[in-house]
Amino acid sequence: MRKLGLVCVAAFVCIPSVTLAPAADPAPLHDADHWINADPPQLLAELAGQIQSLDPEDSRTLARAGHILLRAGKTDEAAGAFKSALQADPKDDEAFVLIAMAYREKKMWAEADEWFARAVERDPKDLDHQVEWGVSLWDRGDRKKAAEMFVKALKAEPKAGRLLYKIGRGID
Repeated sequence: MRKLGLVCVAAFVCIPSVTLAPAADPAPLHDADHWINADPPQLLAELAGQIQSLDPEDSRTLARAGHILLRAGKTDEAAGAFKSALQADPKDDEAFVLIAMAYREKKMWAEADEWFARAVERDPKDLDHQVEWGVSLWDRGDRKKAAEMFVKALKAEPKAGRLLYKIGRGID
């Protein structure tokens, strides 16, 4: 948590000062033996905790932590992180995509579609959102809808290497 205050010097000039809340103890993650001996879900939960502690009021940070928690199999905790992300900024379409990608990774298609739809509705001109949703459709076998999304995005921005990369990364 950040606190903003004012520090006034003798000349009565006020300059902002910032007090930051202490970060969570990263010590275990700085120990190679800990990495070697810990099981992946435990490590993922620790990483998510560290991510959250970096900026506990930033919607994208919270969505990323939720993504890692979902990968760790901690569905309830992930849902809590996603809820916190939305409370931090209910209009952050990038957070919506992070949430959708987390559900896509777990093959939770209905949830992924809901969040991709919200992201595209929030920012219909963002072609990256559409391509990521297309990758999700491709992943579940709906190549026709995926192809339509890919073609639409590539026609709108034919020389976008990042879109080609996202498509290429997502299909197999």
